Amino acid sequence: MKISLNFILFFVGIHAIMIFLSINLLPEHPLRFIGTELAIILSIVFSFRLYRGYLRPINLIARGVESMKDQDFTTKFVPIGQKNVDQLIDVYNQMMERLRQERVLNQEQNLFLKALIEASPVGIIILDFDGFITDCNPEALNLPGFGNEEVRGKHLGQIPGPLGIALEQVSVGSSEIIRVSGIHMYKCQKAQFLDRGAKRQFLIVEELTEAILESEKNAYEKVIRMMSHEVNNSTGAINSILHTFEKTLKQQNLPDHLEALEVAITRNEHLGQFMKNFAEVVRLPEPQKTNTDIH
Repeated sequence: MKISLNFILFFVGIHAIMIFLSINLLPEHPLRFIGTELAIILSIVFSFRLYRGYLRPINLIARGVESMKDQDFTTKFVPIGQKNVDQLIDVYNQMMERLRQERVLNQEQNLFLKALIEASPVGIIILDFDGFITDCNPEALNLPGFGNEEVRGKHLGQIPGPLGIALEQVSVGSSEIIRVSGIHMYKCQKAQFLDRGAKRQFLIVEELTEAILESEKNAYEKVIRMMSHEVNNSTGAINSILHTFEKTLKQQNLPDHLEALEVAITRNEHLGQFMKNFAEVVRLPEPQKTNTDIH
């Protein structure tokens, strides 16, 4: 039974008894009867005001509970002029303002985090409590086997190709290098975060193939340039000396020695040309693509 109904029953019962007793005074004491009736009227008025003052904070609390159930944190109450009730209203308004600010802050952080994940240059895969894929950013959808929206709701081991199986075997809290098809390499890190008090996993996958190939190319370029520089310096100096000897041999008319010297000069020039062509390999221009009739 509600408190307000109990109060009404109590109010009606007490005043019914007072009216019944006052009726007994009417035959013998009419003045007392009139005084008693006036007292009863004043009591009714006072009780009604007391009931309204008593019921108002209860109604405020009920409305506040309904607002919280509906997650409406914008509703605030206006003070009514009663000290105790106004203190309750002030506490309620402060609480609702704090909840509203926290909800706005959480929404802004969630939007920022979502935008950050979408714009991330590395693949991010988010799993649910049971290990099923719930979300992938655009970079993750470019990974082998992840190229469509159908990956959501699947385990990593169900993704076509070897990459999904390899990702599923990565331990939580570790970072591993995964090689796929002999050439493609990926750096994968698996971690956890709390969602409503329970742990969920997510993976960060970064493709290293391009970076490794670029690093290897830079290393090859450096070695080839160094080799070309050293060989060209040596062959240039040697050819200069050999040409000087060639002039001396021509003056002394030594054909056999001159023929051997020309062979050495020719081979030396071939070595220089070979190193020049070898150095051009790492400086290949970008291909110029054109439409061609393959027939």
